[in-house]
Amino acid sequence: MAPSHLLSADDILVFANGNTKGLKHLSKWLEMYQESYGQIFSSEKSKLFLGAMSNTKKQKVKAILGIDEGCLPTTYLGIPLVQGITKGSSIWAGVRGAIEDVRAHSGWVIGDGASIDLWRDNWCSSFSLKD
Repeated sequence: MAPSHLLSADDILVFANGNTKGLKHLSKWLEMYQESYGQIFSSEKSKLFLGAMSNTKKQKVKAILGIDEGCLPTTYLGIPLVQGITKGSSIWAGVRGAIEDVRAHSGWVIGDGASIDLWRDNWCSSFSLKD
């Protein structure tokens, strides 16, 4: 199973397929998160790294989220981020190296932990993202 989100300190990396409906839900979730927790999301410090798509689609994604496009290669927490397939992933070597530290200092309990529905469960308020 591939990760859809990576959390590190006060940073969140979100991986999405970029469909309009999903991006609008993500934007709504970010707004609800800010309202519920008082943590302000900085679009100026944020970057989108977009895969193969038309310039029209890229502009639409940027408009929905209000975030500028970043450029690869770059680094995140000292780990190189590159586009495409590499010989031996330098990213996952760093993730594997930090996994024990992450396990020792973090934990999540969501519902009963057996089944989670991102769009229908209540995350930040009294209503779901779908509502």
